[in-house]
Amino acid sequence: MRLAALLLVGLMVVSAFGQDTPPRQRRQPVQIRVRHADPWAVKTLLEGGQLISPELSTILALMGAPPPVTQGTNGLFQDGKFIVNPADNSLWFIPNN
Repeated sequence: MRLAALLLVGLMVVSAFGQDTPPRQRRQPVQIRVRHADPWAVKTLLEGGQLISPELSTILALMGAPPPVTQGTNGLFQDGKFIVNPADNSLWFIPNN
């Protein structure tokens, strides 16, 4: 009887510690490879911006003047930011931690 009571108490203690929530994990950046599209245009569309034309958005972005983001539209991803890597034609999504 004593053994059963000891096992029952041990099981309750272990299950109480097993229900602890893990510490918040740090979210990692995600690389999105853009194969056959303009990465600046994809970034603008994902952020909810207005796209004049894909070619013009690339030219303006390379000159340092990306197209303005319109107010009143929400992007698909609210909890982070996009960065374009022109070296390998990819987007990086960096979440807010």
